[in-house]
Amino acid sequence: MNPDDQVVLPLYIAAGLIAILTIYMVIMGIQETFGEERECGDIKWQSEGHDDNKAKDKLESDSYKKDICQVSKDVDHMKTKGEIDDWTQFKRSQVFATATQEQRDCLKEYFDSPDDGEKALQAYELSYCGYDDD
Repeated sequence: MNPDDQVVLPLYIAAGLIAILTIYMVIMGIQETFGEERECGDIKWQSEGHDDNKAKDKLESDSYKKDICQVSKDVDHMKTKGEIDDWTQFKRSQVFATATQEQRDCLKEYFDSPDDGEKALQAYELSYCGYDDD
C-alpha cells in the first residue's frame, strides 16, 4: 500500500459513513412523517375563541356517543368542554374504543398529569391527542 492510499482510504470510509448516515436520517424522517399518524388529520381546525373548559361540561357524555375525531373537532370548535375524571369508565367510551394505540397512550399520559392536584383529562388535552401528530 502506498502512502497516498493511506490518506485516501480513510476519506472514502468517512464519506461512506456520512452517506449511510444521511440515507438513514432521510428514511427515519419519512417514516416519522408518514408512519403511524393519529387519525384525525383531515378536520378543519379553528384556533380562536378557546376559553375555560368549565363553561359547559359535555365531554364525558359526548365521549360515549362519538368517536375520537368527532369529539376532538367538537372540542376545537367549542361545542364540547369539560374533563374526564374516571379513567376506568372512560376506557369503555366510544372515544377510547376508536383511538389508536398512540392516541390511547397520549390520553393516559395527560390523564395521569395532575390538574389542580387531581388526575383528569381536560377537553383540550383530548383534542390534542386526537389530532396532533408530533
